[in-house]
Parts: sequence; structure tokens; C-alpha cells
Amino acid sequence: MSKVTLLVIDMQKNCKEATHCKASFEKAVEYINGIHLLRSVVSYEALEYFL
Repeated sequence: MSKVTLLVIDMQKNCKEATHCKASFEKAVEYINGIHLLRSVVSYEALEYFL
């Protein structure tokens, strides 16, 4: 597992209530999902370029 994955798992375990920590965890998840989405789009566009 990557360090980011381990950090997210740790934050998920320790951030159950609606606190600043919980908000940070949700922002981290949004950021990570955004990176994966961006990678998918870039990969698709690169693939399309070569077809």
C-alpha cells in the first residue's frame, strides 16, 4: 500500500465525529479521487491520440 493509502486508513479510523479532523479526511479523499479522475482522463486522451 502507498503512504497515502495508509494515511487515509489511519485518518478514517481516528476521525469518526464531525470535527476538524473529519473535514480534513473528507478533503483528502476528494483530493485523492480528483487525482485518480485526472489520471483516467489523461490516460484516455493519450490513448485516443495514438489511435
